[in-house]
Amino acid sequence: MKKKTIFLFDLDSTVTTMEILPTIAKKINKQKKMKELTEKTMMGNLNFRESFLARVDILKDISVSEGAEMISEIPLSKKILNFITENKENCYIVTGNLDVWIVELMKKIGM
Repeated sequence: MKKKTIFLFDLDSTVTTMEILPTIAKKINKQKKMKELTEKTMMGNLNFRESFLARVDILKDISVSEGAEMISEIPLSKKILNFITENKENCYIVTGNLDVWIVELMKKIGM
């Protein structure tokens, strides 16, 4: 049986050249809140659920279409994108982002 090699790519700062949620937070002048939340989470002071709910609360006033529009403006890594395009059947993108915000980006990438 032939083994299939798969490649997993993180969306934020791998496929995209920037972190998505901090970039959106900056555009709506909530980058300080997002930075504080990220630091608390990374230090282990918030679990995933608490952190996720807090991020949703920070970004709750943005519509799905506004979020998707902001995400579409974030540059992509050309090198990674070329690799994914050439190896699409073996590549997967992993993210903790809301799928409703990134669906158009995934279509653009062809995933």
